[in-house]
Amino acid sequence: MIGPRIDSTGRAMTPGNAKIDSLDDARDTVRRYKALGTDVIKQYMQPHRRQRQWVAQAAFEEQMNVTNEG
Repeated sequence: MIGPRIDSTGRAMTPGNAKIDSLDDARDTVRRYKALGTDVIKQYMQPHRRQRQWVAQAAFEEQMNVTNEG
C-alpha cells in the first residue's frame, strides 16, 4: 500500500542517558534503542569524535541510521 511512512527516533542519545566509553558500549546502547522500536539513532552532545564514530559503526551493524549533532 502506498502511503506515508513514520520513522521514530525515540529519545535523543546524550551523555546523560547513554555512556559511550567503547565500541561495545555503543553496540549495547544501539541494540537497546532498537529493541524499544527506534528506527533512527538521534545522537547529541557526545563530546568526542571517537564516541560518535562508535555509535555510527554500531548503528551500521544494526542496519540503522544516525543523525549527529556537531
